[in-house]
Amino acid sequence: MLSEESSRNFTRQVKSLTAFNGGTDGIELTPGLKSGVAALEKAGRNVVNPRLQDWYVKLQKEQIGVAGLGEMMAGRLTPAEAVSRIQGFADRAAQDPSVRKYQHQ
Repeated sequence: MLSEESSRNFTRQVKSLTAFNGGTDGIELTPGLKSGVAALEKAGRNVVNPRLQDWYVKLQKEQIGVAGLGEMMAGRLTPAEAVSRIQGFADRAAQDPSVRKYQHQ
């Protein structure tokens, strides 16, 4: 996805937006992708890309992924219970001085 053509091809095949500006130019988008493009255009420079997957690996994989979303998808938690559980994990990580805290620059 390092070029405009690669980005367009990815979007066509996977039906997902890429980080490449102009990567959707000239291709037919699904209604959902059109909404995503419109939201990004309205946001302008006010977009933050979450970095949970590489900044907070344990929180992302074990807690949010397995213990939260995984349990909900398995039918062992309701969506509200999953949200509450995930919020608890995030709150504990925020208060834990042993967890390094990162900031977008």
